[in-house]
Amino acid sequence: MFGLGSNKCPMRLNEVGKVDAKTEQDLLETISKLKEAVERISFENETLLDKMREVTEQRRNEDKNNEAIKTLNEAVRTFKTDNFIDKISELQEQHQNEKKGNQETIKKLNEAVERISSENKKFLVKMAELEEKHHNEKKENEENINRLCEAMEIIALDNKKMNVKIKDLTKQRHNETNEDQEHIDTMGEAADMISFTNERRHVNMAETNCRKVKYNDDIVNRLNRLNQAVDRISYDYKELKEEIGLFRNCFQDGDIAVAKPDEAV
Repeated sequence: MFGLGSNKCPMRLNEVGKVDAKTEQDLLETISKLKEAVERISFENETLLDKMREVTEQRRNEDKNNEAIKTLNEAVRTFKTDNFIDKISELQEQHQNEKKGNQETIKKLNEAVERISSENKKFLVKMAELEEKHHNEKKENEENINRLCEAMEIIALDNKKMNVKIKDLTKQRHNETNEDQEHIDTMGEAADMISFTNERRHVNMAETNCRKVKYNDDIVNRLNRLNQAVDRISYDYKELKEEIGLFRNCFQDGDIAVAKPDEAV
């Protein structure tokens, strides 16, 4: 809680509005990019899974080939044909090379999957940090707006007190003016009755009148200063009202409850 003219406000109003709008826009852009990256990685994961299914199917075919080779070997032992044995050897070598290539491909795919999984974890951690940061900043903005609303209520109360004080001073001045006029009339009547030879008495009365005029001028000066203070307070109140309007526009899509300046007054 801080009153009129206090220096305990946590930050300037215009600085709060600008920083919050830019920070929220940056967070939204960063989260959007992270979501696009996660979607792209998910697509790559699906592609890798399809590739692994193809490799698995290929390995099943290789098992069938192994059975065929086994059958051919038995045929070789039966027919003892040199050309047939050479062909079988060539097929076995080709099969071994393909098997080796498939194993290397599977190894690379596993490494790619592990790398993508690690990147996914990093992205998830980063997104969680950004969400927490955004939540904290949103909470801080809500607290700042609540403090501003409290300040508006204090200013409105001070304005009411100032208006009451001005009315009291105006009434007091009016009463004092009437009293001074009555005194002047009384002194005028007394002066008419006093002998012209009593010159010193006339001089004292003149000095008394001068002091009263000076006193009235002092009251007028004080009222002028009070009016100037009221003008400054009204100007500050108008600026605060505009700043609250800016905050309301910045967070119109959020769930922040901002008190209207007119309601605060």
